[in-house]
Amino acid sequence: MSAEPLPAGHAGSLGELVLESALMSIFALHPNSTVRYANPAAISLFGYPLDDLRGRPVHELIHYARPDGTSNPFEGSPVQIALRDRKRCFLESVVFFKRDGTPVPGDCMAAPLLDGDRVVGGLLMIRDLSDRWRDAASYADKMDAVERVAGGVAHDFNNLLTSIATRASMLTRKLADPDLAADAREIVEAASRAAQLTDQLLTFARKRILRIEPVLLDPLIARARPLLEPLLGDDRLLTLELGAPGLVVEADRSQLEQCLINLTVNAREALPRTGELCLRTRPIDIDGRPGVELAVADDGIGMTAEVAARACEPFFTTRSAPGRSGMGLATVRGIATQLGGSIRIDSDVGSGTVVTVQLPAASE
Repeated sequence: MSAEPLPAGHAGSLGELVLESALMSIFALHPNSTVRYANPAAISLFGYPLDDLRGRPVHELIHYARPDGTSNPFEGSPVQIALRDRKRCFLESVVFFKRDGTPVPGDCMAAPLLDGDRVVGGLLMIRDLSDRWRDAASYADKMDAVERVAGGVAHDFNNLLTSIATRASMLTRKLADPDLAADAREIVEAASRAAQLTDQLLTFARKRILRIEPVLLDPLIARARPLLEPLLGDDRLLTLELGAPGLVVEADRSQLEQCLINLTVNAREALPRTGELCLRTRPIDIDGRPGVELAVADDGIGMTAEVAARACEPFFTTRSAPGRSGMGLATVRGIATQLGGSIRIDSDVGSGTVVTVQLPAASE
């Protein structure tokens, strides 16, 4: 069934209805980037009456500064690119400002309005991300509280384990009954396994003392390959794409190796009997300073957005097999954070997973 054509003159009213009802902030601009029209969502979000917006440069009104307060020039902005180059420009996770100076995080897209080859104006569309940023801040506060609790519990528990292991070890030497001595050895071994878990908790909580030294990341990964390949298994392929030669990070060498092991084991669980795991490095810029990025990519089953969002939480696991503590990625997160870095997980069900760790490079 084909749609009936709109009556003459109705297209304009429909377009106005769409603009007036849109939840996204929309500005219609003159070719010189001054405001011609703003929809109710834009007026409500930014706090300007329409009469105060008309005829004024939109960039100076809402995008005049960067988040750190420094000047944000019009040159190179999405609006300038759209009007000058006649093409759409999309920018993610930027900060705008309300009339009262309150920052507004958002994504934006600018597009030219063309009459043939002539630019007759432009559109600026802004999606408010305030709720998403508040959720992220709340999650960060929650994780900070978990870290403090985990660190305190792990420290106290580690002291108890040391006492248990010491006394059990003494019993193994003093007990004449071999069965009782064997039981005492089991206690020692159990305490040792528990101590490893508390060590991971301390690392996650950033309370473990690290031996920091300059480490060349690419050679460290290359040397770790013989250790990582058996963890994957014979039918899974490990490839290295090391693109950060000479880049040095200030880190605990053993903890970096632990990160590689944890990331490899985590990927193995997502891979079928065959599959590929690729470790890639490259130099990056972190807030104007040199850094290095390690991306661990697998072509496994992937994960949902909900699982990816919680994957770095301590004790979170989707696997019920014995021995799964749920501390693998949490430990990586703790190490990366303690070194001034970060971790990010990108994944889609059926399309594999990429875990990205970014670390600042050592200062020369």
